[in-house]
Amino acid sequence: MDVHTLGSAKAQESLVCVGADLANIVNKSALPAARRGAVCVSRDDILQAVERAKVSFEDRQQHQGFSEQERN
Repeated sequence: MDVHTLGSAKAQESLVCVGADLANIVNKSALPAARRGAVCVSRDDILQAVERAKVSFEDRQQHQGFSEQERN
């Protein structure tokens, strides 16, 4: 999978990521491909990794919201 394909798959999502998040997505998309014995990562692998990152991001945002409320 080339960088442009990854970029276009990522651009379709409204999730805002920093470099570490993108690295995590790439690593998590490589795991299923490696388990299948694939030579390259598929678009579906990347999209599933993006969805997992999105859920993780939303969980972090919700947790941070509760922390701020508890401090006040």
